[in-house]
Amino acid sequence: MGLKVQALTSEERDALNRRLQADGGMRVAYACVPAGILILEHDATERSAAEVREVLLARVGALLPAPRIMESDIEQQDAERRCATARGQ
Repeated sequence: MGLKVQALTSEERDALNRRLQADGGMRVAYACVPAGILILEHDATERSAAEVREVLLARVGALLPAPRIMESDIEQQDAERRCATARGQ
């Protein structure tokens, strides 16, 4: 699941990753703080995609204000390109 987070900080990224790992089966697969991009993964094979999405959004929403979060269908290759562009600014 991809997210675009306005004004993402390193501290927020780290806190989210710790929270997801503590909850089990979830992790930040890719993050770019300058571009505000997060790609999250969940290894729950017994859950539907909708259930996984709901769980991940709940975990993210517990740490970050909802108005700053936008879902994105971004793939890692595009995320890396956008990150390189953001770092170059």
